[in-house]
Amino acid sequence: MADYVYPQEPELAMKYGELARRLTLRTRVEIPKEWKWRYCRRCKSFLYPGINAKVRVREKRFPHLVIRCEICGSIRRMPYIKEKKLRRVAGIG
Repeated sequence: MADYVYPQEPELAMKYGELARRLTLRTRVEIPKEWKWRYCRRCKSFLYPGINAKVRVREKRFPHLVIRCEICGSIRRMPYIKEKKLRRVAGIG
């Protein structure tokens, strides 16, 4: 929900993101991996690429995504070697 609301109402989207995070903590439900990277680990804010987060693909050392929170400046690196390997095995791309 926060993903769709963010371009029009950023503050409301932040509240939705915080509410979703608190619900997962309270009910002990795990956030899906495709949504887990959308939260900053330091300031716990909802990250919207291009507005309050920068997402870059880097090839140094190992192929990885660099996600930088523009609110607190924290950096998160996520390797994507497994994804490339899975695509190669599946014959996609």
